[in-house]
Formats: sequence, C-alpha cells, structure tokens
Amino acid sequence: MRQASGDDISGVVLGDHATQKIIHNSTTSGGSGSSSRSKRRKLHEAVDPAITAAIARDPTMALTAEERTWALSLKEAFQNHEDILACAITDMEIATYAIIDQGNLERSCERAICMQAFKMQYNINDTTEEGLYIFRRLHEFCPGLLLSIESCPNEDGCGSHALVMDLARYYPLRFLNDPRDFRYNIGAIYYMKICTQPDFQSIRDGYRHLCECDGVTWENASFKVESRNIDQLLAHMPYRRRLVKCLRVPSVLLVLYSLMKPFLPKEEYDAFLFGTEDLQTEFPERIDQFYLQPNMDQAHKNMIQRCRALLTRRYYHQRAFRL
Repeated sequence: MRQASGDDISGVVLGDHATQKIIHNSTTSGGSGSSSRSKRRKLHEAVDPAITAAIARDPTMALTAEERTWALSLKEAFQNHEDILACAITDMEIATYAIIDQGNLERSCERAICMQAFKMQYNINDTTEEGLYIFRRLHEFCPGLLLSIESCPNEDGCGSHALVMDLARYYPLRFLNDPRDFRYNIGAIYYMKICTQPDFQSIRDGYRHLCECDGVTWENASFKVESRNIDQLLAHMPYRRRLVKCLRVPSVLLVLYSLMKPFLPKEEYDAFLFGTEDLQTEFPERIDQFYLQPNMDQAHKNMIQRCRALLTRRYYHQRAFRL
C-alpha cells in the first residue's frame, strides 16, 4: 500500500479491488453509499451544549494537549475529502485514530478510508441496537462463543476491559454458506471492539482477551475466514489488544497462529500467551462453567445487557463529543 500524505488521502491505494470499488461508489451520488452517509450525517447534528460540557468534564473523555493537536490536524486532513470521509467520521472517531496512531496522519488516513469501505460493504451503522442484534445473530450461529465483555481494573497495564470467548464454540465456515451471513461474523468482531472502547481512557488502556481453547478442532478454525477478518477489518480498525491469554491450546490453533503470524502487526502477535503453566494454575478448569450460569440462555441475556451498557456509553460519547 502506497503511503499518502496527511492532506492527500485520495492518494491511498487499496490492494483489494472490491474495496476500491466500494470507495468509488461512496463518492458518487444516488448509490448505497449515499444512503449510508445520510444515516451517519445525523451524528454531526447539534447537541445540547450541556451534554457536550458534561462530557468535557468527564476525566475518561479528556485528551492530552498533544492528542488534541493530532486529532485537529487529522480532522483538517479528512475535511479535504468530505465525499469519502467527513460525513462518516465523528470527532470521537477522529480522536481515536489520533490516539492509536500517535499523530501519524498517513497511517490514520489509510485506516479511515479502509474503515469507511468496511462499514459501507457490511452496512455498519454504529448503533447500540444494531450491535446487540448482531451479537444475538452470532449467538444463533455459534451458541456460547462470546462469554462476556466486561470492565476490569487496569492495574497490570493489560487493559481496562476483558473479552472472554470459548473458541471451541466458534464455527467459522457456517458464515460462508450465504454471503449475507458473513456480516454477523465480521460485524460481531467490530462491535466487540467498540464495546471495549466506551471512552478515551479505555482506548488508551486497550483490552485483554481470554480464550478457552479446550476442544478446538479444524471445524473451529479457518484460514480463509481469519485472513478475511484481518484484510477487511482487523488490519485497519484502531484498537489496542494488550494481552491474549489462550488456555489449553491444541496443535490446531498453533498451526493456524503460525499461518496468520505474517499478516498480524507485531504488537498483535506479541500479545499472545499460549497455555503456560501459570495460566493453567490461574484457570485450572474450562472457563465457560463460570460464565454460563445459571444456564446458557440466561448467561447470554446477561451478557447482552453488559454490552448494551458499554455500547450506550460509547455512542453517547460519540454523538456528543466535540474537539
């Protein structure tokens, strides 16, 4: 991918021809891209000044002077290409790119173009209800996969939220039966990460990932699906995954990890911690028994409520925050 200057976003070249086509469509009137941008334009409507002031006083939503400078420079660069980005990017999203990329305008511009294409391709509208609907559909395809998304202390520097999953419940090939179904797979990944980013402090802290791997077979792994997840979303979405604890790891996952390693950013694969003796001592039994209480259906409802709280907080901030 060719690097573009901060004020020349249109110079970014995407390797995926389909993605280039999506971006082209988003700049023409009357297409599906116009409809998506119209929905997101509402995020830029006037907000009660009292709400904006309250957010400005929230310490978890405070930017450092350096972060604000980065974000304002990035916002100016985005505004030069309004047809592609401006109507689909909120000030909180711009600040998120600035925090993650530490003021690297070229990298943030690349990310933003690719994320715009992703949202248009999969019709992602960034709402709490859409996120919860996708989580429910994920549960229908893979019951018991997503065990929890929860807040946690960041005393060890490994993240202020935890994403807990049972990978033996993941059936990636089910999402390839119908092209429309893949939206529930990749859309769930997107909203999981949004749940871990309700405010700027959480974005800086990053999140930790706890994966139960006992019982995983090739039925639960797919290089095709994982590479698509990376190419279309994970390589571009701004987030910090600080630590991935993988429990009871079978050889299948080690092989898949070795195949995916060249495609992952270094900070991503460095975060993985596989089945060490310390982990076995910390989690001696399958973790699903601690989360699927009193039964799977009720546990899923409880998880949905936690996600509702996190998404509601995120989108409250996203609607009202102003640089």
